[in-house]
Amino acid sequence: AGKLTGLYTEELSIAADNSIKFDGIANWSGFGDTNGSGISGVFLNSPETVGGYRLYAIFSGEGQFNSSDQTFTITNQSFEIWADSNSDTAKSFAGSGGDGINISGDSDDILIGTASNLTVGWGIAGTPGAFDAIWDDFSLTANGKLYFTSPDPFYVVVETNGDFDQNTFTSGNFTVTGDLSAAFKVPEPSTLALLGIACLGLGMSRRKAQKGTCA
Repeated sequence: AGKLTGLYTEELSIAADNSIKFDGIANWSGFGDTNGSGISGVFLNSPETVGGYRLYAIFSGEGQFNSSDQTFTITNQSFEIWADSNSDTAKSFAGSGGDGINISGDSDDILIGTASNLTVGWGIAGTPGAFDAIWDDFSLTANGKLYFTSPDPFYVVVETNGDFDQNTFTSGNFTVTGDLSAAFKVPEPSTLALLGIACLGLGMSRRKAQKGTCA
């Protein structure tokens, strides 16, 4: 599987200066392969009927809205994927966009992975509206590595994209819904090569430091 698919709900606030803040909840409904075909329901360990874990995501961020062309620029956004061990987690918005998310029944939930370094973020309202967000630092937790096992090491970028059910926006607070997918992609070879060079340089620096200490 190369992506997760599902639905999301978002609380979005647009201030008088067109700055935006938002909080969102995504409930994943299926795994998909790299060309978008469905593979199976999105449960970890086993089907939900015999105790499988349902996945969800929470995200929040801020940016700027252009009212003239109904476009959004997202300047920063965090993204977390969780496993709901007993399918008993309740999630609701704390108020306006940026106020956070109230979560209960999550004491047994498992954090799978997080991302915070947003490299691409934009959106446009309309019929249909759409958005796209890309992170280059998605990291698995120790528990996440038990489920997301390939590639190893887990060097991937995560791209979420989807649509707005809302057609137009003005200043104020909105509850936005739509479809969402999160695709996991292995970085281009050039990116990995740069990472290798950086690691090599770090290793050489440490080796020099160790020699200096021994002297």
